[in-house]
Amino acid sequence: MISELIYQPTAINGANNTFDQYQSYYTQQRIRDLIFALMFVIFIIYNLYKRENSNSMVHTFKKILNFTPTLIILEINFKLNMVKTANPIDIDQSFEYININSNSSQHRNLIPFEQFCEYLQLNASQLSQIIRQSPEQSDRTFKGLIVKGQGDKKYRITGKFDEKSLVFCGVILDISEEKSELKKMKKMASRDALTGLYNRNMLNQKIQKFCSQSQSDLCSINFLDLNDFKQINDNYGHEVGDQVLKHLSSQFLLNNMDGSILPIRLSGDEFLIVKRGVESVDQANTFINEYISKISSVPFQLSSSEQQKTNLLLKLSFGGVAFKKSSSSFSESDISAMINTADSKMYEMKKTKLNTYQCNINTVTLYQC
Repeated sequence: MISELIYQPTAINGANNTFDQYQSYYTQQRIRDLIFALMFVIFIIYNLYKRENSNSMVHTFKKILNFTPTLIILEINFKLNMVKTANPIDIDQSFEYININSNSSQHRNLIPFEQFCEYLQLNASQLSQIIRQSPEQSDRTFKGLIVKGQGDKKYRITGKFDEKSLVFCGVILDISEEKSELKKMKKMASRDALTGLYNRNMLNQKIQKFCSQSQSDLCSINFLDLNDFKQINDNYGHEVGDQVLKHLSSQFLLNNMDGSILPIRLSGDEFLIVKRGVESVDQANTFINEYISKISSVPFQLSSSEQQKTNLLLKLSFGGVAFKKSSSSFSESDISAMINTADSKMYEMKKTKLNTYQCNINTVTLYQC
């Protein structure tokens, strides 16, 4: 009896344990099913989002292309002689713009090759030859190939041409404005902002390039300094001083009708006058004396008023060197040394207070390399 009483609770506890285990298993199974269902829902939502996001990206990309007329994504089929573009082109109505079915993207932006080239101001036969020129491989890749069009038009072509299908896929980028802006920036970097003369940026290279075109073997470098320029700034102000430098620079350019002179503003009131086509040291000396005389003979007008017109005579100190452009040691370091020699000759003249109104001064010496 005692044993039965003891066993009975055990049997009940065993049944309870079995039920608990079944309930636990059932709960875990439901949790797994819920997790699976949740993952399935997340997967569907993710794909819907991905598709929507992809469509949004495509739409955004098309918008970017619409607002980027300089970039054209295209496919040129040389068998059909047609061009298919990914972005619409603002093409003139005079062209036969093919749009067979407005609801079909297959025929959109489809243009005859010749008319496409005419739109871009490119030579159709030249562009075809450049792309289709005999490649060494079956596939030919172009990376940043520059193609010139009419006038200032320039394009950069990147893509791949397949010799078998005669199809080119890639992009054409209009870099005309880019080249124009780069040219302006180079000009700004090499020109003095106040006077418009060349500045000392890339100075030695400028002199080398200029003198390399000389018809004679001799050239000369002359160092010029405006006398009493500090007094002009102190007495009349820096604005007048700037006007004086501009006046002086304009005279340099006016007296360069044959293009044999390269005027350069070094800094402040210091200038270089490079002369090519020199026959001898004596001629170089005669030239700089006569040149400075012409420059100094035109006074600077302090006032435009007829009643209060005041002329300011400008005097320059100068010194120079003549050199042979054919010399094997005509290098950048030699040019720097020649400028220093010309500078020293100029200071000799400044110390003696000589000027071209007094005599013909021998300021040019032959530079010995």
